Amino acid sequence: MIAGRRAALAALAILFADGAAPSAAGDSAKPSRPALTVADPWVALAPPGARAHAAYLIVRNPGAETRTIVAAASPDYAGARLHATRIENGVVKMRHVERIEVPPGGAAAFEPGGRHIMLMSPGRVLAEGDSVRILLTLGDGETIAFAAEVKRRARRRMHRHGS
Repeated sequence: MIAGRRAALAALAILFADGAAPSAAGDSAKPSRPALTVADPWVALAPPGARAHAAYLIVRNPGAETRTIVAAASPDYAGARLHATRIENGVVKMRHVERIEVPPGGAAAFEPGGRHIMLMSPGRVLAEGDSVRILLTLGDGETIAFAAEVKRRARRRMHRHGS
């Protein structure tokens, strides 16, 4: 597990060495297969001192076969894991997931209240507008590197019904 994390971080260092983050990168095992793409990546702004943050995005698969995300990493954090949120007996719970499938011609949404990337132990204090570097690893070894902007969560509006 440690060797895999080191390899992912080494790949991140290479991909981000020039300061620019590609939206999708990596050497595909099957060059003719369309690459997955990342859209709308962002990290929720957390209160000062928070030891975990959440990243959200949409991963699109233009190809004809299912692709599987098996890991996440970030040089900006000590750890990153794929997570899902669910409600059990009225209690919101988060759990680690081993893989997230992206269907052919479809997408996998990582969004508040659902799937997300749990980023643990930030290496620096993050402010709104900062950029976080993230790397997803697929089941075939392909990687996707991208940058996610730190943003405030949208406030939920209270709806009143009746008179």
